[in-house]
Amino acid sequence: MKQITNNTSIQNDQTSKPPSQPTSSIKSYFVQGSIAALTGKTVTAPLDRLKILIQTQQPNFSEVGAFKKNENGIINAIKRIIKADGYLGLYRGNHIALIRHGLHGGIGFTIHDTLHQRFNSNGNTTISKNFIIGACCGVGATFVTFPFETMRVMIATNQGNLRQLAISHGGYLKLLIRGYSGLSAGIIGVIPYAGLNFGLRDVMKDLLYQNKLRFGNTRTNCFDERGMPGWKTSFTLGVFSGLITQALVYPVEVVKRRRQNEVKRRYHSIVKELTKSGLRSTYAGFSLNIIRHPICNGIVWGVRDFIKRNQLI
Repeated sequence: MKQITNNTSIQNDQTSKPPSQPTSSIKSYFVQGSIAALTGKTVTAPLDRLKILIQTQQPNFSEVGAFKKNENGIINAIKRIIKADGYLGLYRGNHIALIRHGLHGGIGFTIHDTLHQRFNSNGNTTISKNFIIGACCGVGATFVTFPFETMRVMIATNQGNLRQLAISHGGYLKLLIRGYSGLSAGIIGVIPYAGLNFGLRDVMKDLLYQNKLRFGNTRTNCFDERGMPGWKTSFTLGVFSGLITQALVYPVEVVKRRRQNEVKRRYHSIVKELTKSGLRSTYAGFSLNIIRHPICNGIVWGVRDFIKRNQLI
C-alpha cells in the first residue's frame, strides 16, 4: 500500500509539473524562429497578398471572400492577380515580407523562449504569465519590423517596387520613417494579438501536458519524454491559437492596414468609416484570413518545435 501511494504521489507530481524544454542559446532561438516564420510565410504568401488587396479596398477585390462564388471567389480572384501581374504577382512584395517575418519570428521567439527560461525555471507557470510574455514578444518584434510591413503593403497595393518607393519618398531613410505610419494601431493590436497567439498556445500546451482536457492520456500521446510536443500537436495548437486570435483582434488589423496604405488619413476617420460601414467592412478579408492565418501559424509552430525537438540548430 505504501508503494502504491508513493507511485501515485510521484505520478501526480509529474503530471502537474510544467513540461521541461531543451534550452539553447539566444542565437539558436533567433534562427529557429526565423526559419519557422519564413516557412509559414512562404507557403501562405499568395493568400496574404489577396488579403491585403481586400483589406485596403482595391478595385475588383473589395468584395472577395473565402466562401463567395463566381467572380468574388478566391480562385477567380487569384486568377485576376495572375492575369494582371503574372504568377510572380502572387508574391509581389513578398521579399519585403520575408525580411519582416524572418526578423519578427526570430525576435519574437527569442523573447518568448528567453523569458520562459528565465521566469519559469522554478517550475511555476501561470496563465497570466503566458499572456504577458506573449505580449512582450509581439511589442518587441513589432518595433523593429514595422517599416517592412508597411513597405509590403505599399508594394502589394501596386504603389511601386522598393526602389520606386524610395525615389518617390525622397530616399530610403524617409521611406523608413514613412514605414512607421500606423505604428500606434500596430502596437495596440499586437499586445492582445501576440498575447493571445503565444499565450493561448502555451496555456493549451500546459493543459494537454497536465491531462486536464479529458482527451485521454494527452501527456503520453502528444509529448515526448522531455515535454516537447510532437508535430501534429504543435501544428494543431498553432492553428487553434491563430484561429481564436484572429477572430478577436482582426478589426485593429484592418485599421492598421488602411493607415499604412494611406498615410494622410487619420485613425479617427478610418474608425468612423468602419463604424458607419458596419461589420461587413470592418471584417473585410476576414473569411480569407481565417483560413490563411491559422494554417500559417500552425506551420510556424510546427517547424519551430520540430527544429527545437530534434536540436537541429
